[in-house]
Amino acid sequence: MAADEGLRERERRSPWLPVLLSIAIVVCALAFARLALPPAPHAGEPVKKRTESSVWPPTGKRVGSSVRATPDRADDRITVSVMTLGNELTHEQIAEFEAQNPDTRIAFFEHSSNLLDILLATNDLPDVFRLGQVEDHSLVERGLLLDITDRIAHSKLLSLADMRGETAADVSVDGRYYGLPQGLSTPDFTSLYVNTAALERAGIPMPRLDEPLTYAELAELASALTAKTGRPAFYSYFFERTLTAALVQRGGRMFNDDFSAMTLIDNPKALEVLRYFYDLGVTGAMYIPPATPGIAFMFENGELPISQSGYWMGTVVTPATPAYGHVTMLLPPVWDRRLPRVASYLGGTKLVISSTSNHPDQAYRFIEWYVAGKPAAERARRGWGFPLLRAMEALLPSETEFDRQRLRVALDSLKLPVARLPLYPYPDILPAFNQSWTRNMALAKSGRIKFEVFASNLQEDVNLAIQDDMTSRHARAQR
Repeated sequence: MAADEGLRERERRSPWLPVLLSIAIVVCALAFARLALPPAPHAGEPVKKRTESSVWPPTGKRVGSSVRATPDRADDRITVSVMTLGNELTHEQIAEFEAQNPDTRIAFFEHSSNLLDILLATNDLPDVFRLGQVEDHSLVERGLLLDITDRIAHSKLLSLADMRGETAADVSVDGRYYGLPQGLSTPDFTSLYVNTAALERAGIPMPRLDEPLTYAELAELASALTAKTGRPAFYSYFFERTLTAALVQRGGRMFNDDFSAMTLIDNPKALEVLRYFYDLGVTGAMYIPPATPGIAFMFENGELPISQSGYWMGTVVTPATPAYGHVTMLLPPVWDRRLPRVASYLGGTKLVISSTSNHPDQAYRFIEWYVAGKPAAERARRGWGFPLLRAMEALLPSETEFDRQRLRVALDSLKLPVARLPLYPYPDILPAFNQSWTRNMALAKSGRIKFEVFASNLQEDVNLAIQDDMTSRHARAQR
């Protein structure tokens, strides 16, 4: 134990900059190599060969430190670079947009979180890029995102009135808009997909569809399945957000008011929720998030009995997957049935435009078409997330009982009071939380640390990351 603590202390006190620089070099090499591959297809869809360039940065003109797209040499079209996921933007969709907009060519680049981190650090950004649920506020503060408020106001394709209020808030900072959500991340991201065949094989009764489980009942269910199979039975897709949602239901939090410090110690509500997930992990009833590879395929194949995720996840269960016909969706669990139910709102994935783009009009035209045009209608018909526009909700699938049940769960969540989860002003909070949880859970499962040390380590790791972010923010302000 003393050796472990000594190693941990040396890791804490080592200067971060040389390590980060080394990691950045390796990640760049790996990312560029990875981007040369075709994008991963959506489940059940064939791989489509890309004809666009897939290496970033592309050949282009540099102005200052920013990559600038230039007209293609074969014609006089303007090239708009777009970095998103290959299973969210198909070759056919690109061709259709270009046919409708003959002055514009789309250069697709496969999204990579590691690569995006490096491009954000250097401000070598594509015109359009994908952002996750909680990443945009700090980028607005740094001046990296284009304000599109006036463009939305003059749009003929969408308006703020077409969106649900929480959806518009996803891309709003101080009343200005800095992107468009790909859809509504309905407040059901803590809902439970349950494999009914797994319950039947284990001789466990199916929970009610019209009443939420408590988290205690969820733990009993997962533990009973694990006892029968000898394998973890539960996985939470947005783990830190799920933990935070359980705290929000109880009126609790893990941080001080300005998020300058994580405050787990001497915080009974936070420690109780933390201990709940710690126990699930240590006893082996829960896969350790977020470092479990292939978890979506385990769900499709019927190997994962309980998956906690949103409406969109149901799309991966197709007639070609073993889980098809054996999955249903339960309401989001609650910590205590005596407390009022709330919809803990996660926030949605969005497309944003770089503030240094040379082609903001064409870039906006593309993201508007993608989130409110034909691609959005196609996603709605597949049930790949809730659509951005209310009018497209009628397109959501309802052919099977599974489709109808997950639609009932999503619509139920939209009737509840919205409790928006905190958006962290420091970008390294989530990565530090996830990395610390994974590392310390491995130590806990091996018996090398107990819960008290686990919680202390988690708090210290996150607070070190916050201090680094605060130092970087101060350094940028001094330039």
